[in-house]
Amino acid sequence: MRYGYSARLREDLNSRVLAALRSHGMVNIALVAEEVRLANLDENIALEDVERLVMQTAQLYGAVMELDGLIAVEAGRLTSLADNQHEMLGIDSFDTIGGQTARPPLQG
Repeated sequence: MRYGYSARLREDLNSRVLAALRSHGMVNIALVAEEVRLANLDENIALEDVERLVMQTAQLYGAVMELDGLIAVEAGRLTSLADNQHEMLGIDSFDTIGGQTARPPLQG
């Protein structure tokens, strides 16, 4: 992890966080981080480091943050995964929480 980032990267980070906040009322950390990373490839910064910077910047503005880890990044195209909740749970899948097994909720 680096600590010295260019002024261009910091300005891009700040402007994209503010743009997301103004247009959506919240900051999607994964989405904004990938946008910043792609716009600053010459900086060679890991996505995890950019996500941390986006989160810190969003915190400075007191922004609502979406910490959705279900963002797929495919060749510059950003899409959200699983529109159907059954795709996430799996049909007849079980979750184990604290040693107890629970069935997914029935849809009716």
